[in-house]
Amino acid sequence: MPFVCRLMIILLLGVGLPRPCTAAAPAPGSCEALLTRLESLSAAMEKTKDKKALARMQAELDKLAGQYGKRCAQSSFGASRREAAQAPYPEDEIKRRRALINQKKRYGNSTSVARAIPLAGSIRIESGASSSLRGKGKQEIAYTIQETFVGNLIVIQNGSREDYVIQTLSTEIDASEFRGRVCAQYRGAPSACAKWHALDMWQIADGEEYPGRSDGVVSAASDSRGVTLKIDGPDIEFSSSHNAAKLRPRCGDQVRLTVSRDQFKQWLRRSSATIKHRLGTSSPGCQPGTTITLELRIGTE
Repeated sequence: MPFVCRLMIILLLGVGLPRPCTAAAPAPGSCEALLTRLESLSAAMEKTKDKKALARMQAELDKLAGQYGKRCAQSSFGASRREAAQAPYPEDEIKRRRALINQKKRYGNSTSVARAIPLAGSIRIESGASSSLRGKGKQEIAYTIQETFVGNLIVIQNGSREDYVIQTLSTEIDASEFRGRVCAQYRGAPSACAKWHALDMWQIADGEEYPGRSDGVVSAASDSRGVTLKIDGPDIEFSSSHNAAKLRPRCGDQVRLTVSRDQFKQWLRRSSATIKHRLGTSSPGCQPGTTITLELRIGTE
């Protein structure tokens, strides 16, 4: 089985989705059929050198993988429902996934062997946002968001090569360090803000806390070029107790960082890493000078 598909199956096993049996011809649209198509796509991708065809196959593979995760998440296919049930707390859930991966280190006749190592850490986003109405200030905010997480570093030994995948679950989100204001009244011609209301409340947006935010605070995958980490900061709603207006800056969404394999192996040897990344002016929703700090503790729960 091609490495791309082996890696995908390992990840699906990690979230409690066992591979369906394929002894009989799978029914169209079934979980078995989806996985069969995923396998054939990954095999074709390893053979093709046509960049356009490769891009089309990658898009289809991503789409089918998403369908498989949604449609087959509660299917047992011979595995117990106890094994597929999500734990009530993120710390317990990540341990459950780690145990599943380490119990199934080798899949079938595959030469790839996977092991899951405990991981923990945090992301810190220091940024701000502002908007205007006809050139005049409307909303302003500066904030610091801190999010902690637990996770697994999955190391896949594929012959002489190692590949890496990171899964994480959010454990705590804090956005209490902020200051800002919204314009409550305009006057004059041209208009200018005559009355401001302070932003004095914050709340975590729906779906950002476990179990809704089930994956992806920090994720990573490796290829021939290195290891690419993706950071997905939480959505926070800031508001004023005197004004119905809400501000929901999205700075810190989908930040990508790529490091060399040698650099990543140094992190493994040190069992830790700290990266402070300054976002460029082209990052949507981020003021100039925005920084994101990522801390990883490898081998720590």
